[in-house]
Amino acid sequence: MRPRAAFSEVISVLVITGMVAAVAVPKGMDPDLPMNEQFLKSDLEVYRGAIQAFHRQTGLYPIQLSDLATKKPPSRAATADGIVVELPKSKFSGPYLTSVASDPVSKKPLQYIIVRGKALVSPSAEGIASDGSRYENW
Repeated sequence: MRPRAAFSEVISVLVITGMVAAVAVPKGMDPDLPMNEQFLKSDLEVYRGAIQAFHRQTGLYPIQLSDLATKKPPSRAATADGIVVELPKSKFSGPYLTSVASDPVSKKPLQYIIVRGKALVSPSAEGIASDGSRYENW
């Protein structure tokens, strides 16, 4: 084999290996991921606590997470069945949060639904976390 052909072959292998490595970099290689996952877990606890406080005081659930961060009472809220009703302003003593942030892992809004008598807030991140658990189970 000629030296020039061997050199070209080595360069080709290195380029292909680099392309494969760039595509196949695991999600865990993001150095900020574990920190962002901790922020996400903490945020979920805070939002769930704020929803519980809203429910204890009003007997209803916020229609959207931003209703937890408003000083002015929202005009409507939801029953445990998800039916939207008028919120008695005298029962509202918010804000329950200072602000509403996005999911720090996915950079998208957190998911929020009312189902079977519960208000559920969950990550918008999809897939497997760095600890091996699924985000959807947090």
